[in-house]
Amino acid sequence: MFRKLMATELIVRDLAACTAFYRDTLG
Repeated sequence: MFRKLMATELIVRDLAACTAFYRDTLG
């Protein structure tokens, strides 16, 4: 349960980083 929550948070953080990166690159 806790490990799954950590994994989900890591995925969300990675997704947010990718979104910010693409926004900086394309914008």
